Amino acid sequence: MNWAIAFVASWILLLLLRRPDKARLAYLGGLLAIIMQTTIDINARHLDLYYIQGGYINIMGSPLSFTLGPVFVMGVLYLQYLPRNKWWQIAHMTLFIALFFVFELALIEAGNLEYAHWNHMGSLFVDVTVFMALSWFGEVFVKEDV
Repeated sequence: MNWAIAFVASWILLLLLRRPDKARLAYLGGLLAIIMQTTIDINARHLDLYYIQGGYINIMGSPLSFTLGPVFVMGVLYLQYLPRNKWWQIAHMTLFIALFFVFELALIEAGNLEYAHWNHMGSLFVDVTVFMALSWFGEVFVKEDV
């Protein structure tokens, strides 16, 4: 049930916050976020780092509602609001990392995510890396559209 709530809440956020005038290529950020999340989760599951529980429909071990909900929406909104100024980009990245980290803590508390051989610092490192990759992608491929 938690995954369905996360999916619906994410899409409501996207519909409320999306920028239709600057949206075209930012949706590729959602696709890139899905690719990175799926790759990370496949490897983490293979290495028994953490376990994702409770998904009704799973794609390679990750709930479809997580992949197409929070992950996709996060990638799209991150690129749609990516500032041009580098210092504001750092603030923007820090905000998204903090929000995703709090979301992950909520998943742990709800019992949907269980760390086996993983910790919060590992997650924080992965989150920073993912958002740096999204920032680079936005700078190189999407900036003119946003």
